[in-house]
Amino acid sequence: MTRAQLKAFFTRGSKPTSGQFASWIDSFWHKDEDSIPINKVANLSTTLAGKVSNEDLQNEATTRATADEDLQMQIDDLANSGVSFDMTNYIANAPLYDNEAAAVSLADYRLYKTSTGELRYKLPAEAPVTPEPPTGGEVDNELNTFTFLGGEI
Repeated sequence: MTRAQLKAFFTRGSKPTSGQFASWIDSFWHKDEDSIPINKVANLSTTLAGKVSNEDLQNEATTRATADEDLQMQIDDLANSGVSFDMTNYIANAPLYDNEAAAVSLADYRLYKTSTGELRYKLPAEAPVTPEPPTGGEVDNELNTFTFLGGEI
């Protein structure tokens, strides 16, 4: 029944029957008794279609895990080398790129500097997921970079 038909049962002076009350009650979804079909939720299919796929999430997780393992190996190698680590020297020796396009050749998840002296962190070119920026910087989704703005490294 349409809303107009249901409203007609309850006009001033009318005496709705129990069947008309039942029709009115049955016309709504009950939170404890009914499941709303997906096709009845406005724009749900469109909204869900715009979400990241499980495969893309798994690929991103694998890429990040590989980068973490690589970084851990570098840290372990450095720790086992007997050489002390100097963060200032590490930053000073970060590769310099005049623009983000030039940094394309840099491996993902690597620190680099711009010609203006900004420290950036190279993100994957086709990352389906944008990570939350670490403390002290911000992510630029268009340039796929993390820019260090201050704070702790």
